[in-house]
Amino acid sequence: MAGVEPVLAPPIRLETFRPVLLEGYGLLMFKLHGLVDQPFWYGSGWVTAMGAEQVRQADLKGVMVFAMCCYTPESPMLEALLDAGASVVAGRGENLVRRRGIHGVDLLARAFRQVYTSTRRPWLSLHLAKMRVRVAGLDRTGRDALEFRLYERRGGHEKD
Repeated sequence: MAGVEPVLAPPIRLETFRPVLLEGYGLLMFKLHGLVDQPFWYGSGWVTAMGAEQVRQADLKGVMVFAMCCYTPESPMLEALLDAGASVVAGRGENLVRRRGIHGVDLLARAFRQVYTSTRRPWLSLHLAKMRVRVAGLDRTGRDALEFRLYERRGGHEKD
């Protein structure tokens, strides 16, 4: 996972996105805009980056997904990730962020990645990442990050 170049949107957009871009990784991290009930995630300037139907075409068998996209659980994107084979998806509703620095969901994501790469245990990783956010201080963005949950397919969606 270290040394992987991020894919940015733009230049990636709905018309140029290919599902194969998501394949071959054990952990995928998304930081895009999402809306309730919308089957798309959006990049900078609200350019449509990818859609649920495209995600379903990717082979994500066994992949852990950490989605820093607003409203992932309330959008078809969660279902699309699970349909594509993702083993677990971390996400929450609205995500609060700051323009500068590492706070809230960014701090949670960084801590999650550090723990997950050594343990491959999503629930432990999220728990320890939340502890790091608490230690860093609970401003609005920190409290928001503590609301992240894990979702997996077990006859429906299960929350941690």
